[in-house]
Amino acid sequence: MANQALSVSVGNALRRVRSYLFLVRGMGQLLRRRLDPTVRAQPAVIVLSLGSKGSSARVAAAARARGYRVVVFCAELPFAEARYMDHYHRIDCVTDFDKALETARGYAPEAILLEGKNRLLPMQNNLAQTLGVTAVGNAAVKSSNSKIDLHASLDRAGLANLPWEILPEDGRSKLSFPVVSKPDVGTSSMGVQYLDSLDTFRNDKAYWDKVAQDTDIDGQIMLESYIDGRQFDVEGVARDGAFHILTVVEEYYQNAAPYFPPSWFLFNPPIPEEQRARLEKRVEEALKAFGVTVGGWHCESRFSDEKYGDGSLRPGIAGNEIYVLDYANRMGYNQLVSESCGADFAGAYVDTMLPRPFSPPQITRRSVLQIMIRDTETLRRAKALAQARPDVVHRGAFVPFEFSAHTYFGHIVLSCPDFETLRDALAAHDLIPDTWAGFYPDAMAGA
Repeated sequence: MANQALSVSVGNALRRVRSYLFLVRGMGQLLRRRLDPTVRAQPAVIVLSLGSKGSSARVAAAARARGYRVVVFCAELPFAEARYMDHYHRIDCVTDFDKALETARGYAPEAILLEGKNRLLPMQNNLAQTLGVTAVGNAAVKSSNSKIDLHASLDRAGLANLPWEILPEDGRSKLSFPVVSKPDVGTSSMGVQYLDSLDTFRNDKAYWDKVAQDTDIDGQIMLESYIDGRQFDVEGVARDGAFHILTVVEEYYQNAAPYFPPSWFLFNPPIPEEQRARLEKRVEEALKAFGVTVGGWHCESRFSDEKYGDGSLRPGIAGNEIYVLDYANRMGYNQLVSESCGADFAGAYVDTMLPRPFSPPQITRRSVLQIMIRDTETLRRAKALAQARPDVVHRGAFVPFEFSAHTYFGHIVLSCPDFETLRDALAAHDLIPDTWAGFYPDAMAGA
């Protein structure tokens, strides 16, 4: 444990050094652009950022590439955005609404942009509505930031929805256990737990202390029925109420109750096209219920192993009910979505928000896999693969980090033109996940 803690500390120190290098390089570029009269004549966009808690660097880069001056609002020095920005204002994008509006008016921006954090949506919507540019809308802001409103929206639309309730004060739940507890407002699975009963949960002092101290968690605690099944994300953009899907991701989480540590993410999994189409249709129905009309979006769903009706268990996805678990009217997995679909996710998002004609991005599917490394043997095999097959390694970081209450030894991302190429590269280093034989029997036949 001591060695792991030391490794995590070293990893954090390396990330801080890299951030300062970004800032130094970015400030030099900013000064040069300030002296360029052609830049001063460009229209402006405002990019909202949470800095070290969530940058918007790729969106800033995409806006710059489209000929815009980039004005960054952030409560701290925006290390990641520094090389793309033309102006910076120290503004807290969660609380400083008056200061943000007063400052924004001076630039007459053509768009208010953000990247991957739900907490920035209220300011985006407020500034955009006041300044008369594209706003995500009140309904989408509320459903993105409230899991209670998300479930209520599904109920109002008459869509399949998991049984849910607000944590009862008397401790008598109407739900069948197990359940999952979720803070109404929260990010990155913070405060999410698997529960077999409410008795121990109510007396879990460590959990409640953590919830009280975490500034990203707010509101009531809700309970949601837990279902076994395969989980998929769908990622895309919207413009004028039309949804443009970029990629589908299968996620696999290890059984480490009460938390859900991720094991791997496979972009464009080899599932039957009929089931992919059924998943995409359900996601589009949910997005309409949530009020999404514009911008980037990320939606998590699960095929239930239990086919409600006759009560039988049918592991898999064919014919099984699809339940939406979570979503947000912003991007997710930005770089990996771009790699897996052959289009720039951040650029497509920026295009949906600008006052210009919009053309949906052209998609070319690739098989992209991210493996989260939790043991030393997987670490050894991943390093060997990276050395032997640099042609299929998109990126790798073998530096320890903490996520979902677990320590990881790093991660590796592979990118291949098709699933067969990916499968064979993994097989050569004994890295094929155990679940794939059952998940993708046809595609794994040649392994």
